[in-house]
Amino acid sequence: MRRALMLLGVLLSSAALVACGGSAKKGDKGGDDRTAFDKLQALPGELDAELASVTKPIDDTDMIIEQLASLPEKAKLSKEDFSKLIVDTFQGKPFQAPANVDATAAAELEGFLKNLAGFKDSLMGTPDAVAALSVKAAETLVNLPLLTTQVATEAAVVKANPFASKEDKAKAVQQEAQAKDAETQANAKVSEIQTKVGGLPARTTAALGKFSAAMGSLGLADAAMGAVTDKVDEAKGAGEDMKKTAEDSAGKSVDTATQQ
Repeated sequence: MRRALMLLGVLLSSAALVACGGSAKKGDKGGDDRTAFDKLQALPGELDAELASVTKPIDDTDMIIEQLASLPEKAKLSKEDFSKLIVDTFQGKPFQAPANVDATAAAELEGFLKNLAGFKDSLMGTPDAVAALSVKAAETLVNLPLLTTQVATEAAVVKANPFASKEDKAKAVQQEAQAKDAETQANAKVSEIQTKVGGLPARTTAALGKFSAAMGSLGLADAAMGAVTDKVDEAKGAGEDMKKTAEDSAGKSVDTATQQ
């Protein structure tokens, strides 16, 4: 009787594990209740989204510079007044439209300056964001075989659980069969991301240089932008760091695959 009760407890625990996806319970702060298969399938899209987020300020640089050049004339502002508005914005001061600017132009100016402040912070943070994405791609490459193994482990739990439905068991079998293809697709996406990330230090350097020049044409010093020169140097040094990270991750991935 005691043995039967113990067996029932184990089976009920397994059922609970399946119900919550084999991970953190829903509602746990910071928990991820997705199954290993869901995580594996989601990886390519997540990496694409993160790359798009990192490259957005670089891609927006030319547009911002064009607006910097055209807005003073459009709002009938002197270069000095426009520069003061930018400095005040970067220093966190509230927007105050010059007296000679009408309501429509003032609203456009305020919106642009708010966007400019966010753009500047994003662009200045790009070297760090590029490095973080490089590390994430490298770690993903190493963890992919482990995630595929976890899919098989979770599928085994479902298949062995007498309380699981036929549908759940069939789904587990299907996911286990598809896991290797999902790993291959994720692997290809990681390689693609790493190739694109490899070109980002040069693009970041160019974007920072353009923005710095645009600020300079308005008479604004690097200090108003938060040490642009340091960020340019940081972006230039990121290439070698990322190359080393990619090489290390490739070695770890081979070691992990060998141990499977």
